[in-house]
Amino acid sequence: MKVHIHLNVDHEKKMLFESLKEVHGKTFTDILEEGLDACLSEIVPSKLMEEEIAQTRSRLMELEQNLVKIRMIEQQRKLQNKAAKKEDSIAEDYLEIMRNQRFEESRDSLFIQWKRLDMNWPRIVDLFQFKNATEAKAWFAKKMIGMEL
Repeated sequence: MKVHIHLNVDHEKKMLFESLKEVHGKTFTDILEEGLDACLSEIVPSKLMEEEIAQTRSRLMELEQNLVKIRMIEQQRKLQNKAAKKEDSIAEDYLEIMRNQRFEESRDSLFIQWKRLDMNWPRIVDLFQFKNATEAKAWFAKKMIGMEL
């Protein structure tokens, strides 16, 4: 935590310091903190070390809290992914049942069309709710092989 300090500094030293800022690249705060650190390390190095340990512990606690938040977010994502997969699985199961019912309703005519290579794939894709003709052809191939045996 930083606090605001009001200082009185010799005007000429201030002007010289500011004119050399491009060379040293430091602010008054930087210089004051460096001086305080040097002074404290000579006078009471143990106190300086205790302060550094306290700051490190504070940062560690902050990181641990962030880790807990991140783990919670990861867990939520896993649960959402599981739920989405379950929904996909339910949808796939429903589609498979529906496709099998529709197939059984028109089994003989579909078999004849298959043998004649006269399948209307755009209509089949729409009627059986496939993503595309390739998926429909693969599904029908499995069904027709089972019928031919």
